[in-house]
Amino acid sequence: MKLKSMKTTRFQLKYAAAAAVFIVLICQPIWASPGPSLFQQITLTLSVSDADKTADHLIQQAQSLGGYFTAYSDQGVTLRIPSSGHAGFLSFCESQGIVLEKQIETTGFDEILSQKRTSLKAKQDILERYLAVLKDAGKKSIVSVERAVQEVVTDIETLKGSITYMEHELAYARVDIRFRFKDRTAPAYSGRSSFPWLNTFSLQSMIEDFNHEK
Repeated sequence: MKLKSMKTTRFQLKYAAAAAVFIVLICQPIWASPGPSLFQQITLTLSVSDADKTADHLIQQAQSLGGYFTAYSDQGVTLRIPSSGHAGFLSFCESQGIVLEKQIETTGFDEILSQKRTSLKAKQDILERYLAVLKDAGKKSIVSVERAVQEVVTDIETLKGSITYMEHELAYARVDIRFRFKDRTAPAYSGRSSFPWLNTFSLQSMIEDFNHEK
């Protein structure tokens, strides 16, 4: 009986030690970011003569500000720009062509981020209580506790991923640039020359004079 008790105790200690390492890893806090609380999405339509050249300039400027592009085609380019520098980048974009349309949308993440962080803290507290139970749990109860731990861990990882995604959205404004090609059609022929002296000649009079001389 004493031997069985010792084996159970060793098992509990081994499991508890592993759980202690696990809880340190999974319960690392995600602190509230002091950065912007509004997600900026900007859509700009530009009339340009060379879409490829314009796109290259925009991408180079974005990268110089610490941003990057996520999509690129002859129809436009999508970029992510650090929120602190998006106003200056927008001015640069407008200098690359004729602005046909501009739209700026903002989305506040304060409330939903606060809710997710609160939920994350609550889940981490539950996990700590579950892992504390393992210190005194027997082999039979460990199975059920382990299942509960796995469910909570899944919830924690989902919340962490969601919070990280939203913080990235806040840190980088999204800028969609759409290209329209400048009209290069030839001007309509009006029958008049750009040289004023040619407009004084009459073709009909020249024909009559030629016939008369014959």
